[in-house]
Amino acid sequence: NDSKRFLKHQTSPLLYNYRVKRAEAQDIWKFFKLQQNKQIPNPCPIFVDQLELNSKIIKLYQDEKVLSYSGLINDIFKTDDQESLQDFYLLFFQGTKGSRLVDIDFIPMFNYKIKPEIKFVELFPLGGKLAYDSVENVFQLQDSVFNKIFNGQLVTNTKSGGVWLKYFDDLEPNPKYFFTEAIYNLMMSFRKAIYDYVYKARSQSITCIMFDQMMKVSILEDIRIDEYKNKKHSRGYELKEKLNIWFNLYNFFNQNKNRENMASRIPQLLEKMKQVANGEDVSFSEDPSEFAFGAGQVVYFLLSKSESSNKTYAMLEPFLQKTTASQLQEAIGKTIVMYKHDITISKGRFEKLASEVLTYETNINMKDYLRYFLAGCFAQSVIYEKNSK
Repeated sequence: NDSKRFLKHQTSPLLYNYRVKRAEAQDIWKFFKLQQNKQIPNPCPIFVDQLELNSKIIKLYQDEKVLSYSGLINDIFKTDDQESLQDFYLLFFQGTKGSRLVDIDFIPMFNYKIKPEIKFVELFPLGGKLAYDSVENVFQLQDSVFNKIFNGQLVTNTKSGGVWLKYFDDLEPNPKYFFTEAIYNLMMSFRKAIYDYVYKARSQSITCIMFDQMMKVSILEDIRIDEYKNKKHSRGYELKEKLNIWFNLYNFFNQNKNRENMASRIPQLLEKMKQVANGEDVSFSEDPSEFAFGAGQVVYFLLSKSESSNKTYAMLEPFLQKTTASQLQEAIGKTIVMYKHDITISKGRFEKLASEVLTYETNINMKDYLRYFLAGCFAQSVIYEKNSK
């Protein structure tokens, strides 16, 4: 257009005729050299009115306390007891040879702490080894939640001891690290929204529906690729960890009005399954989530009876592909016939729960109740549990 033709220099090799004074050019060059020499964090904040914070950043690096951006912010909040940071430019660099700016934005308000903090409940058994009890700030949310969704490939540690944030990098799938095509596409679709949420305090950038999509795709992909050559290849721990993340944060993100509290719903469903399996003259209610959860319990029990040498969670796939309750019931019935010789040891509890599942009538789309089915599969098994009576 006319404005670009005006800016463009007709004889210079440069594309546009932006002029920078010599002193300013030297300052810009020195600034980029600092970044290339890893003497400032990436991303890097430049405060507009809080010059003492700019001075603090410089002093930390002069004292050879080379911190990541999250480490720097952690230090500022710990020592200055601030609630938030205001009015700064955030610069994100890419590349180690000839660094370039890939993102620059003005941040009017940055909220570091999550209030109230997210308390985690171990809904799916990990032997008390859940990696975190709570999430208190946005960087813990990045590391303990979002990075887990992408199988540890959004934020990685470098050989030099630094941190590699892959928000703007050109990447390729790498199945060696469980970074499959599906996980790669998922990360490419949502990493900018996550970056805006964590680093720019744009809480509206991620909704509950988006979070559901991330969790479902990630969990289903881990089920698909699960294999058991040894413990390193099994995705059992990661699957339960992701389900714990999903349901503990089910009501956390934007647009969560009228969302069910899954953290309290899972114990309720387990208690209902116990009552049915123990023969307490209790049946499923009209709520299809009970059927879906019970079906998950029955399917997990059946697959545990498989004599396959490669007994993996990938065996769940045929059941996950069913779209109606009747299709799922038919698949469960065929599997019972297949393993009927090996289920006599828990005949009473299994038969009661399986009978309730197989005779339940509903026209639901199972895709809408996937989370309950998965929860039933990975929750504590009421069939194996000893009767306390």
